[in-house]
Amino acid sequence: MKAIVSFIWLMVLMWPLSAQTLLEPIKVANTAAAEYSPVLVGARLYFTSDRENSSTSLPELLQKENLWLVNDSGRVRKNYFFNNDDNTAIAGSSADGRFIFIYKSFFPDNGELFLLDSASHLRILPAPINSGSDENSATFDGHQLIFTSDRDGSLGQHDIYLSNFSDGKFSPPENIKILNTVGDEHSVFLKGDSLFFSSDGLGTGGYDVFLSIYNSSTWSKPQPVKEVNTIYNEIDYRIYQGKKFFASDRSGNYDLYRLSEVKKIVSKKTDTVQITKLDTLITKLDPEKIILEKIKAVLDSIGFKIEYYYVQVGAYHTIGSLAQFKIRLTQFKDCDVILEEQRKVLNPNSVLVKPKDPTLKKFLWNQKFFDLQPAATLQGKVINEYLVDDSFIAGYNQDDVRIFIYVNVKENVYYVVSPQGERIDIK
Repeated sequence: MKAIVSFIWLMVLMWPLSAQTLLEPIKVANTAAAEYSPVLVGARLYFTSDRENSSTSLPELLQKENLWLVNDSGRVRKNYFFNNDDNTAIAGSSADGRFIFIYKSFFPDNGELFLLDSASHLRILPAPINSGSDENSATFDGHQLIFTSDRDGSLGQHDIYLSNFSDGKFSPPENIKILNTVGDEHSVFLKGDSLFFSSDGLGTGGYDVFLSIYNSSTWSKPQPVKEVNTIYNEIDYRIYQGKKFFASDRSGNYDLYRLSEVKKIVSKKTDTVQITKLDTLITKLDPEKIILEKIKAVLDSIGFKIEYYYVQVGAYHTIGSLAQFKIRLTQFKDCDVILEEQRKVLNPNSVLVKPKDPTLKKFLWNQKFFDLQPAATLQGKVINEYLVDDSFIAGYNQDDVRIFIYVNVKENVYYVVSPQGERIDIK
């Protein structure tokens, strides 16, 4: 049976994938005013607009930006909780949407960056991030904060800076010189080792989107993201749930766009392969199998013996029940999902470890695994089919202490997070 499954997998692997991209404006959000800086959190799309307030028919203050959102039902409304008398805009996010950065400024003062976490706590970023100059975009992966600023020492207008976060503190920012020009850089977005940003100093004119990849200790020379760049301005390129979002003024003013990839399997005549040799061949071809073996080696090296696995599909402060979860994340409405405290533990008489944050509700796919491979397969399904980028595998030891395992074959990102919070990347 294993050989037959492997044979089918190999035949699919040998068929070429014909990729088509679907570009569409987000009509429900776009108006004659400017819309930009999209951030997707669950099923909600937040963005910035300088439109007038339709609920009062009063125009916003001159040059004033505000936060808006497309909610679960598709309605667009102003987010009054974070908007006030200053200029308020979205400045970026983490790739998983758990952290959103807010830009605030009182004209003519320069703007500052604020961090909005998953518990809706808004706090200003400390020095040396905010400097008294204009800091206008940021992205964060839990370890590195990358942001843009026009502080002293910048090569042009706004430059891209990096600050490491450790023990609750940010290190002095470093100018990433290979990315910066005498022009203007902003709209940074970090996903894995890939950094996307916009610049008007690298292209043929106007803002284009560029990509730089981090390799060990250096950033690669920026390359244009040709699938979105035009003779017009393209900014705020971000990837959420397998979809790419950005803003462009190709229609006259800035509008929001979504770019999705649609893959079609094109049949192709294949050569005959002997079944008896398939297991060996699959081992050589399957990068996921190699990665899983490396993950097991890491777990052995830190002395963490996993007894069973679950796949986490979400964790929220604002969703307190399964009913609310399935209303908010409609793709799971027919799925068997449980709260973490409802899982079947190894020892029925054991006392579950008390969560550090009892207000954070963790939702698991109700299927218990005793091997990493099928757990990784389900996690891949949740990421790619149910569009939850931050789904991960929770591995529990005999004391029901858990460890965090992330396997994303599509994005080539793999890591383990220990119970102490240490992230171990798998290469």
